[in-house]
Amino acid sequence: MLFDHEQIELQRRIVELLERNDRISERILHLLEQRLPHPRTRSIQIQFQGDFMSLNAITLNVGQSTIASIIPLEADGTTQTPGASLHDQSYSISDPGITVTPNGDGTATIAGTAATSGAITGTATATVIDSDGTSNAFSAQFTVQVNGTTPPPTDRTAGIAVSFTDPQ
Repeated sequence: MLFDHEQIELQRRIVELLERNDRISERILHLLEQRLPHPRTRSIQIQFQGDFMSLNAITLNVGQSTIASIIPLEADGTTQTPGASLHDQSYSISDPGITVTPNGDGTATIAGTAATSGAITGTATATVIDSDGTSNAFSAQFTVQVNGTTPPPTDRTAGIAVSFTDPQ
């Protein structure tokens, strides 16, 4: 049987040991968190280049084309992930009015060859490797609509004007 003062001392010692264990556990968790990879990329979007510069949706006229690029994004959905690299990019869309041609740099040329019945949904996929080495596969949907009008040539005469001399 323990005396009161021995029991109090034993309880105090148990509390000290539990507090010490808590501090050690917190330190171990902190060290593990520092060593574990933390992927920064949370999603991807498709950026259409050229005169259009839009994200995830594009409207083309018959005969127009654009370059589609995959952009890795952080959790806020707008900030591009610094240091991330893209691998195994692919683009697919199924409509006879749209062609998708992969380019050697991971982009794709998307061309409007005939009018579509509306916005057609496609899918882009890529593997993103963040700067810490974490690798994740992502996919995103995009839309392409092709209008039935053909843009006029830019190197042709578009009209005439009448020129007047200074009045006399």
